[in-house]
Amino acid sequence: MVVSCGKSSDENVDKLFEKMDSEVTGIDFVNTVPENDTLNQFIYHYLYNGSGVAIGDINNDGLNDLYFTGNEQSSRLYLNKGDFKFEDITEKSGTGTKQWISGVTMVDVNNDGWLDIYACSSGPLKGKDSKRNRLFLNQKNETFKEVSAQWGVDDPGNATCATFFDYDNDGDLDFYLGNHADQFFSNINTPFTRTLNMTESSQQHFYRNDGNKFTDVSEKAGVVRMGYCLSAAAADYNNDGLMDLYVCNDYHVPDCYYINNGDGTFTDKFDEFFKHSSTNSMGSDVADVNNDGWSDLITVDMLSESPRRYMSLMGPKDYDYTMVGIKNGYKHQYMKNNLQMNLGNGHFSDLSYLYGVAKSDWSWSPLLSDFNDDGFVDLFISNGYYRDVTNLDFILYQSRYEQQQKQGLNHEQLLKKLPYEKIQNFFFLNNGGQGFSNRASNVGLEDLSSSTGSAIGDLDGDGRFDLVVCNQGEKPFIYKNVNTSNNYLNVQCRGEKNQNHFGVGCQLIVEDSAGKIRKFEIQPSKGYQSSSEHMVHIGMGAQMELQKLTVVWPNGSSQILTGIKANQTLTVKSKDANTKFNWVNYNNQGKARYFDDNASKWDFNFVHSEQENPDFKREPLLPHRYTTLGPGMASADVNGDGTIDIFIGAARESSGSSLLLQDNSPDGKLSPSKSQPWKTLDVDVMGAVFFDTDGDNDQDLYVAVGGSEFSWPSNKYEHKLYTNDGKGNFTESKGALPGVVSSASSVTSSDFDGDGDLDLFVAGRIMPGNWPALGVRSYLLQNNGGKFKDVTTALAPDLENAGMICSAVFSDYNGDGKPDLILAGEWMPLIFMENTGGKFINKTGDVGDMSLSGWMNSILPMDIDNDGDMDYIVGNKGNNSFIQAKSGSPTKVYWADFDGNGSQDVTMSYSYNGADYPIFTMDEMGKAYPFFINKKFTTYGDFAGKTMDEIFGADILKQNQLTVNYFSSFVAINNGGKFSMVELPMWAQAGPVFGMTAFDVDGNGFDDIICTGNNYNTRVPHGRDDAIPSFVLMNNGGSFEYKSGAQLGIFNQGDGKSLISLPTKDKTVRFVIANNNGPAKGFELQGSGKTASVEFVKAPSLASYAKVTVNGSIKMVNLNQGQGYLSSQAPGVYKTKGVTKIEFYNANGKQI
Repeated sequence: MVVSCGKSSDENVDKLFEKMDSEVTGIDFVNTVPENDTLNQFIYHYLYNGSGVAIGDINNDGLNDLYFTGNEQSSRLYLNKGDFKFEDITEKSGTGTKQWISGVTMVDVNNDGWLDIYACSSGPLKGKDSKRNRLFLNQKNETFKEVSAQWGVDDPGNATCATFFDYDNDGDLDFYLGNHADQFFSNINTPFTRTLNMTESSQQHFYRNDGNKFTDVSEKAGVVRMGYCLSAAAADYNNDGLMDLYVCNDYHVPDCYYINNGDGTFTDKFDEFFKHSSTNSMGSDVADVNNDGWSDLITVDMLSESPRRYMSLMGPKDYDYTMVGIKNGYKHQYMKNNLQMNLGNGHFSDLSYLYGVAKSDWSWSPLLSDFNDDGFVDLFISNGYYRDVTNLDFILYQSRYEQQQKQGLNHEQLLKKLPYEKIQNFFFLNNGGQGFSNRASNVGLEDLSSSTGSAIGDLDGDGRFDLVVCNQGEKPFIYKNVNTSNNYLNVQCRGEKNQNHFGVGCQLIVEDSAGKIRKFEIQPSKGYQSSSEHMVHIGMGAQMELQKLTVVWPNGSSQILTGIKANQTLTVKSKDANTKFNWVNYNNQGKARYFDDNASKWDFNFVHSEQENPDFKREPLLPHRYTTLGPGMASADVNGDGTIDIFIGAARESSGSSLLLQDNSPDGKLSPSKSQPWKTLDVDVMGAVFFDTDGDNDQDLYVAVGGSEFSWPSNKYEHKLYTNDGKGNFTESKGALPGVVSSASSVTSSDFDGDGDLDLFVAGRIMPGNWPALGVRSYLLQNNGGKFKDVTTALAPDLENAGMICSAVFSDYNGDGKPDLILAGEWMPLIFMENTGGKFINKTGDVGDMSLSGWMNSILPMDIDNDGDMDYIVGNKGNNSFIQAKSGSPTKVYWADFDGNGSQDVTMSYSYNGADYPIFTMDEMGKAYPFFINKKFTTYGDFAGKTMDEIFGADILKQNQLTVNYFSSFVAINNGGKFSMVELPMWAQAGPVFGMTAFDVDGNGFDDIICTGNNYNTRVPHGRDDAIPSFVLMNNGGSFEYKSGAQLGIFNQGDGKSLISLPTKDKTVRFVIANNNGPAKGFELQGSGKTASVEFVKAPSLASYAKVTVNGSIKMVNLNQGQGYLSSQAPGVYKTKGVTKIEFYNANGKQI
């Protein structure tokens, strides 16, 4: 055998694995399930769920052995003889089986220092005795004794997996047993419409280890639940020293997240800490994916990367049905892998699309390990299914067949129609912490198969983790890890005095010379139906020595080792652990908490409420809803008492928009104003701005309305102006506006013509009922003594139909002192409109390479590097969703009369391997224009894999189309009026960014960026954008570092929209986030963030910008309202640490 460690031809990727020939290994096990009229997929839906494998040293000779589970054949135990040669010792060891065995775990149940084997049983046979689990107790002489009945663990249910861990920290291993229900659905795309009966075989169990037997404590422990458990991942997810449990359920049965209460009980807190799950959660694994010292979770599902397989296998997901399920207690579930990243406060965000691991076809066993030892964990996923039972053409055939054959179904005839396709397993190589790339072919995993269980461990004693993969209908793959390019450290933990001999649940904390912290846990139960070696493998890259290693045992004792040499296996013993580990200190290290979540102190309790709206019924192929775009906020001192007050918009058919007045008490309490004339508006309130319309030195209010509840045209979309009497009492000003009617987004104010009063730009957002029509009306409104004139055509004709604008702001981008206009929106680039002295000219093509277009939500003008010019932070859609757009891989929208009925139709495409493929399925498009799709394609197979040109024809697609090729949020850096786009940090791309505001949080003289986002109103099959809680981009002098709001104390996980800062009487600052269809959140600057008293210096009337001297540099501050997303802050400057001078300037560039 020749082993090559050379570079792959593709992107210089190292080859990592060499498949060992079965003639060399001696492993000839094959898991084969016969198919006939009495044993088939239709009788037992888990027929092809496959086998598992356990890796462990059963005879303590230093070599890891293998145990494979068999379904319709005996399980097999192979003894490792060295050099990848194995001997089948099944018969003489007494570990054979005569029943359907699914999952397996090697674990020391009796604390004698020898690995035992627990095998789970399931299968199609009826009767308790046919499915009793088996416990093989190691007799220390390469033989085992079956003792499941004596030990009380011969559970008769439909068992898939057993996850062992010490839940009560008493030194022995307890376990969770995952069963599946007896009842199945007619096919996997059938909605979950009923509560299944709780039976003994379907109930999950929890067994407590009592030394020489196990006791079923399921009810007491709080885990009595019916389900379709396919895996369960134990880990200390919240870093409190107690092992918690995540349970993966198939179909629509919700997953469970059991938090260990430390008293022998668990509480399911999924709803509190997770935003959604996979639909068919299969295998799972846990690791510290991003090296932040917290355990992250991967669960896998069935989303295909291939356009052909996706369109062949992806069933419909009805919006109305899904919403009814949510209202009745079901969870948000999406058919894709979930990479649930730990936010460090118990909450998780699914970043599977961002990290590039959402799609791996019909997936089973994910394994996280650093296979190339570069210091970042990689991800292997086994996949495939022996029959494509979700094939949509087959499901139709099956349904028709069953209707025709009410009695005497011949299943063998159906079996002949079931498609079968081997596919490649996935290997996601970690790109240095910046996501993953599938490199299966490059690293040596190019085989096609139907693979299920898998496990990792060192099979040849070279220190590298090898890989074993179970297959359906063929011999397992044994892959030798041939990586030699980096260093590693293996750590095995050994308990003393009959206490958890193999260290299951031990947590290892690694600190390197750069201060990077990584956390590892010893947990053999991982992946799917399998268990791996009881050892931690640590990739060290080029480092030859590990600076510090802390080992924390389940009982809380710990030990610290330093200066550990690389490329060895280190044994750590519990007898040397003499220090109690402090998890609170560990969790708080390096964290500066800058904010308090104390809005209740202010009596702040605004709730935005949406009604169910008809978006997808009226326009079934929208990418997301347009009736849920608000709310907006504006702030000003409306009653002249010296404090800043807030206006928050509302949705139609709700309690209405609200003006909240801040009093002069030390707590700065907020209370509703008595004057609220806008309460009668029966339309979504979007952007709003306070400004002095008539020169009487008080703050009037312009309200932009929008949404898509009413079909266009409709007078419901008429905008309003309310004048202030100087005491905070408002009256609608009729006749002051020139009939502004549009479904708008933001509004921004500035004296753009320099005549001494404030003018407006109102951004058109959508033409309701006509998406994506471009005739969306925007308005440039010139103030003439309190009366406004529409001067769009005369002064800025390009603005009349500028597109679907989400945010607009007046700002001087070229340094000539005049306020220009910057626009951000959907299907468009960032647009720069230069103010040439009252007229606006589109200069986007002259300001540098700014041609990339996106779904841009918000703009924040700020001087990021204190160089005296204005840069722009742009909140975009982000890179963590089903719909993706990158340079060279665009997403497109097309509209034309596809079916020839005289009305406009619409569709969208995405790019795959250089070609455009439909985003919407055949069913989705068939509902929108059935006479075209259903006539042209009579089967899903005909439709699947077709490009857009093949479906519609190139000519008609060219009639109307828009393209997006950049979804990253970014900063446009100003270099003398020429801009360059720089992508914001990776986690800032975890979802759509909406509200943003600038503030120097840490007192270093550079403004940081506080952000909020999410979009809960995307298409149901694509999944909500719910993974980007509020965060702060800490400014290090022109470059940004992402900081989780969870760490800093400004944590909002809702559907965040507008965001403003609010100064208080006691010279601190509040930050208010308005969520769509949920309560607003309020936070106050405190602690280490309050480095000095923060005085708010109000800007003079008509101030357009300020020059702020901070630490000797000049920082430009934009004062024109309408920054961020639907957010208008009272104009002014915070006098933070280092600020020594503030100069205000008007729109003519003159100091005032």
